Parts: sequence; structure tokens; C-alpha cells
Amino acid sequence: SLSGEGVIKPSARFLPDLTVRFGRDYFSIVTALDKDKLKPPFPGVKVTKAELGIDLIPEFKPRGTLEIELGGGGKGGGPLAAATFNVTRDELGLVLDGVLNAHLPGVDKAEGKVKYAGRAWTGNVRIESSQIKLKYVKSGFVDVALSEKGIEPSGELALEFPGNNAATVGLRKTGSKWVY
Repeated sequence: SLSGEGVIKPSARFLPDLTVRFGRDYFSIVTALDKDKLKPPFPGVKVTKAELGIDLIPEFKPRGTLEIELGGGGKGGGPLAAATFNVTRDELGLVLDGVLNAHLPGVDKAEGKVKYAGRAWTGNVRIESSQIKLKYVKSGFVDVALSEKGIEPSGELALEFPGNNAATVGLRKTGSKWVY
């Protein structure tokens, strides 16, 4: 009966090398994913939880959870942002599908969805505030879209002028152009 041990080097750069063992009826991961040994996907990111289970035979099927934090200085002294990802796979490989929550001073809500699939990050985050301290500005939001094209911001301000006159102004960047 053939058996052995080896190392898999994942194409997802933020994952460590994985030690595997195999035998006649099995092929399994034997290396635990220690959050302190994972390589964060971006500078300033800290992995706070990493759980991964992988069935390799009869079918490759990763599953698990990854939690990360970004920076300090958020509301209450916590991180500026935190995200939780569900780990799965698709026909191209590893998929991380997550929810991002930012904790920014002066902001009512900042959350979005972020995804890693096909070796690329995509997502959209909306930052909303009714605490803007500018004359005639009632509220506003900024959307930040992340794709293979890069970061594309857009946003709107709700304005309220004397005499109950309201207006909305918007701005978005598409490629290298700003559209008002």
C-alpha cells in the first residue's frame, strides 16, 4: 500500500504551505491554519480567526471561516474595519465571500460585501452619514467599488436649503473621468 506526506503550495498567496498525508483510502490536510501564521491579503490587515476544513477525496471541497481586522483608531478604540468571510470553492478554485463593517468616527453606517474569487478581489462598500457638519448638507453617502479595474468611488449629498428646498448632488469616477 502506497502512503506518504508532502506539501501543497496554494495559489492564493495569503495561505501558508499546507502539509498533506495520503494513503490508499485518504488524502487529507494535516496542518492547522494558525491565524498567526497566515499571510494577510493586504498590508495593515490582521487575521483574527481562521478555520478551514478541506475534503480532498473524493472531491476537493474547502469550507471554513476567515475573520480579519484593519488598522486601529475606529470607534471605541477598536479596528477601523472588520470582515468575516465564508470559505468555499467554485470551478476556478478558492472563494472567500464576506461582509465588511467599518467603524469610522462621524459615520452612521459603513458596510459592504467583499469577495475573493478567480484570484481577484471584488466588492462594494457604502459609507453613510447624517452627521456632516456643513451648512445645507443633510446627509450623504459614498460607495466604493473594488474590481479588476481598480477602485471606483461614487457618492451623493442630500442638501436642504432655506424655504424647504431640497436637492441632491452626485459624483462618481469611471475610469479616469469624474462625472457630476
